[in-house]
Amino acid sequence: MVVLNFSEDLIREQNLGEEQELKIIRSIVNTLTELIEVDSVKINIEGNEASGFPDGHVTFETPFGRGI
Repeated sequence: MVVLNFSEDLIREQNLGEEQELKIIRSIVNTLTELIEVDSVKINIEGNEASGFPDGHVTFETPFGRGI
């Protein structure tokens, strides 16, 4: 598992809706899981594990695997 720590800029003032939010996460996860050593990606915002997009559709509480 790879743990990524993004600044709040990734989610700040985003009201993209669930579909667009998932596209962002899929892009990150699918890119990193191309590496043979990586099977999941944990995303933190400013070091907080329970963060997510402001609308609450997509949260970062659990790691993401390929095919989300």
